Amino acid sequence: MWHHCAEQGFARQVRIRLAERLRAFRKHHILLVARTMGSVIAYHVVRQLEREDPSLRIEHLVTVGSPLGGAKVKLKFEAEHGALRMPNSVSAWMNLADDDDVLAITGALEADDGPGETGVSVDDRRVVNACQWANGEPNPYKSYGYLRTQEFSRIAVSYA
Repeated sequence: MWHHCAEQGFARQVRIRLAERLRAFRKHHILLVARTMGSVIAYHVVRQLEREDPSLRIEHLVTVGSPLGGAKVKLKFEAEHGALRMPNSVSAWMNLADDDDVLAITGALEADDGPGETGVSVDDRRVVNACQWANGEPNPYKSYGYLRTQEFSRIAVSYA
């Protein structure tokens, strides 16, 4: 997170790479899955692309364990992109958050990210990330715990 927020050169390189990949697959049905800091990068890139390349469509954006609801993150996006909202180039956005994941502590994004011009809003889902450490302790932060939820599986199966 530090590199992306503080080191503008690094942030620019990461954003360019994601934008290039999305453009390369523009003729396909795109499922963009982004976890923690990746969700911040993905949101920025998708909002930027809706201005630069409005014909590019993201069929489904899934954010997991996202810090997008954090106060500083929201302020940064509002300064760069205006009001937080559903990106117009995204047809559906599901945000998955576990109550015990410290990065997703704010959880719901719908109240902050209003609907886009299409009227579609973020679909916030509270989930249980059942991942565990080797000693059996819960690890609600791990990505593959989110990817094993029923909510994510229902989306992913349509892209198989």
